Amino acid sequence: MTSPDLEKTPDAFASASGRALARYLAVRCASVNEGEELSLDVGNVELRVIPGDSVEVPHFEPAVDALVVFAGSNDLRDWMRNLSALLKACPEHGGRVHAGFEGDFQRVKNILLDRLSGCARVGISGHSRAHPLACRLAEELSSRGVEVAFVVTFGGPRWCDAARRARYDARGIPTHRFVVGWDAVPRWPKWGYRHVGRMVCLTTRGRRVPRQQRPPLWAPWRFLWSAVDEHLIANEYARALRDWES
Repeated sequence: MTSPDLEKTPDAFASASGRALARYLAVRCASVNEGEELSLDVGNVELRVIPGDSVEVPHFEPAVDALVVFAGSNDLRDWMRNLSALLKACPEHGGRVHAGFEGDFQRVKNILLDRLSGCARVGISGHSRAHPLACRLAEELSSRGVEVAFVVTFGGPRWCDAARRARYDARGIPTHRFVVGWDAVPRWPKWGYRHVGRMVCLTTRGRRVPRQQRPPLWAPWRFLWSAVDEHLIANEYARALRDWES
């Protein structure tokens, strides 16, 4: 669910340049998830900070000074923190947030802000657990006067309550979260939680659809398999975006 204001904004991914950006980020996220491009691992939060002059997105202007790509959950410790789903108050920015994700972000916050000092324009991306981390980093940068060019994530969970979502959306940070197929993670956590930004849904064959797909009632086993498989394999997202033609 998105805010009414975001629903009125132009669709950033209707153009060829928007689709090229999404494809590029999906490939980067898959590489970071596989550990091929990590540059920082703090408290089990893994990510890569890519200098702007190394970001090669066809037709995408203006350039960013840095691209931050967070990795998703990689081991049991990550999943245990993901399950710490109590909503906790966040006096710094208002509302309530997922306790586990907030703990992850606080471990890497100061190091990241230091690494990005001097940047005027930053892009942020990532897969799965990276979504709340990307949004939290976007808030911190925005509050310090840094322009966040985009937050584009893949298969991200909910991470805040309605009050926090309103505060986030009011910042005007261009935030899009991609959902492919029956991926179960974007549906959770449920009670009291909300999504931020605008949702872009694709089928596994790369066809854009207005809402996330639902499994057929006659094949629950297909849902159980696909809902997990289509989330864990970041390359499923890269493949769907590669096939996205319209």
